[in-house]
Amino acid sequence: MLRLQGLTPPPIRILPNEIQADIKMLWPSYKAAIQAGTDFLFELGRPGIIQQQCKQAIVGKKLPDSLYVHKTAEAQLPPLLRLMILTARQIVGDLEYDLIKISLDGKKLSFLRYPDFEDIAHPELAYSLRVYLPTASYGIKNFSNSENPPILHRKESFLDPLHPRYAEFAQLSAKEEELGLLSRSDIGTRNRWETLLKESHVAIVGHSLIRTSDDSAPGVQD
Repeated sequence: MLRLQGLTPPPIRILPNEIQADIKMLWPSYKAAIQAGTDFLFELGRPGIIQQQCKQAIVGKKLPDSLYVHKTAEAQLPPLLRLMILTARQIVGDLEYDLIKISLDGKKLSFLRYPDFEDIAHPELAYSLRVYLPTASYGIKNFSNSENPPILHRKESFLDPLHPRYAEFAQLSAKEEELGLLSRSDIGTRNRWETLLKESHVAIVGHSLIRTSDDSAPGVQD
C-alpha cells in the first residue's frame, strides 16, 4: 500500500506494536517483509492470477468475464483482489461507489454508483467509472440524467450472506423468480422493468411484491 502511494516504508521502530509483532513472527527481517510486499504487488501482472482469485472468491456475483461485489464485502475478497481495488482507487482518488466490477483479465476494474442501494429494491445506475490499470487511465459513463437508466436485480448476489438485509433481498428475488419476472433478458433498464411489472399486474413496495389487480399471482402479497 505504501508503494502504491509513492511512500518509502518507515523504520520498523515507528510502526504500531502489533504490526511490529506480526512482522517479527512472519518474516526473518523487516527487509524480507518489505521485499515480500513488493513481490506481492507484482503478482498483479502475472497472467491468469486475477481470474484464479475471482473464481476462488467466496462473495460476489460471478459472470464469465467478471466478478461483481458490494463495497461492504470487500474485506471478504482475496488479498490480491483487495490490492487491485486499492490500485484503482489510487488512480481515481476518492469517490462514492456501491459495487465493484473486477474483470477476469486483471486489466480493468469499474466502480459503480447506485444511490440508495439498500433502500430501493432495484436501484438505478448513476455512473460507472472504469479504470484501465496498464495505462493508469479511466473513463466515466454518466446515467444520472438518463430517461432509461440500467437497474439492478438480485441485490443479495453482490453481498456477503452475513449482511443484515441479505435474507430480505433474497426473499424478494425468490418471489420475482417464482413469477417468472427474472427469466426475461430485456429487464436490465428501468422502463422495460416497469412495463413488465405493469403487464404482470404487480408492483414493488419497499422489498415486497403486491398485486395491482384481481388477477391471482402465486406468492404475491395482497
